[in-house]
Amino acid sequence: MKENVLFILVDCLRADKCYGNKRTAKTPNIDSLVKIGTFFTKVIATTTTTTPSVASLFTGLYTFGHGIRSLQGYKLADSVSTLAEVFKENGYNTYAEVTGPLHPVIGLNRGFDSYNKRGRSNGLFVEEWGNSLIAKLKNHEFKEPWFIFIHLWELHDPRSIAKGFNNDK
Repeated sequence: MKENVLFILVDCLRADKCYGNKRTAKTPNIDSLVKIGTFFTKVIATTTTTTPSVASLFTGLYTFGHGIRSLQGYKLADSVSTLAEVFKENGYNTYAEVTGPLHPVIGLNRGFDSYNKRGRSNGLFVEEWGNSLIAKLKNHEFKEPWFIFIHLWELHDPRSIAKGFNNDK
């Protein structure tokens, strides 16, 4: 039996600011995922912007290898394979829930059965999208085995912070 794979990328979140340091923000949900999953504390981005960085994560290549060199105006090279394509070739159902600049026209949707690009105002803490995604996970609505990529953009302006976590304490 193949294990399901949930890949959560919180854009602009540094590991040292959310986990393992008592002086940082309280992140009980991240903490519980870390305890049962795989957590990377040292990741070095290949570039300073989201789109080429995600392309590097999906392909294992630097920008000159995969073709996406900036937020806009570039597309993923046809000659490279993506992480979703590899999962798909190995019998996984592939899903993506993304926001920000990860537009399908760039080619980062390649290999996903479902690539849901939501608007900036539809974040994790907005009832419609966030509750829908949580319900899908709880109700086992994703066909197994699955690879799900979730890209969270909420740390960008304007920031969206859940009630109960938006304070100085």
